[in-house]
Amino acid sequence: MAIAASGQGGVLVRVDPEKSDHLIDTTKAEVAVMRDRPMSGWLRVAPDDIVTKRQLGKWVDLGLSYARSLPKKKKKKKEEEAVGRRRDLAASMSLPGRPR
Repeated sequence: MAIAASGQGGVLVRVDPEKSDHLIDTTKAEVAVMRDRPMSGWLRVAPDDIVTKRQLGKWVDLGLSYARSLPKKKKKKKEEEAVGRRRDLAASMSLPGRPR
């Protein structure tokens, strides 16, 4: 996940934790706090700071850039098994006009 709408308004942006302090010092972004805990690598950007497409685009680009730099998650075994079962079920179903 790179960026998300915040229930408190504005957006939450995922950024490189090593760049968080610099972004906080040079923008109006703040450390995101969830359940009373500061979340490393997540910044909250207020609605007033993402009014234009250009303003929002800056944060989208930062979030996407960091999210794309992360290694892909491996599928869990249960997920792979569920996909296989659905595939088997779909293959076993006979649809009108389609060979089995």
